[in-house]
Amino acid sequence: MDIELLNWLNHHRIIWLDPFIQFITNTAYVFAISVPVIMLIVGYRKKNKLIQFKAWFILFSILLAEIVSTILKFSINRTRPFKVYPFIEKLTAGGSPSFPSGHTTDAFVVCLSVILVYHKWQYTIPILIWAILVGYSRMALGVHYPSDVLGGIIIGIAAPFILKYAVPRYKNTI
Repeated sequence: MDIELLNWLNHHRIIWLDPFIQFITNTAYVFAISVPVIMLIVGYRKKNKLIQFKAWFILFSILLAEIVSTILKFSINRTRPFKVYPFIEKLTAGGSPSFPSGHTTDAFVVCLSVILVYHKWQYTIPILIWAILVGYSRMALGVHYPSDVLGGIIIGIAAPFILKYAVPRYKNTI
């Protein structure tokens, strides 16, 4: 079922949206780096401990998700779908092993971390839509199976919750 869904998504995408989908996929790493860094800069410049605290939570969540994702990626060593199935059209870069999707992991860890620290629907809706689009983009562009994206979603959601409940300082304040 994994390959059937990927094949359908890859070949039923709206072709004229490919540049937008490629743009969306490229924002995952940019946001994963820039969100906590910008927050840290603002927090330290304003001497605002709350912003600093939230920024460190987001950064540590991202680091945890990246560590887990990277360990799984190279332990499982799943071949990318476009290398296995010649009918899958590859439209963007994808070089490392396939499972889990690192872009999707990054998008969902940023998404959930921001939601946990800000609790505002004004942030929740746009960032959730963005994270979903990143996951979709990885399949539409032919570089990940749906199960790779699902794995990235799970890791991205789990990391901030693990950090929140495993670290007593975060448990009571985030």
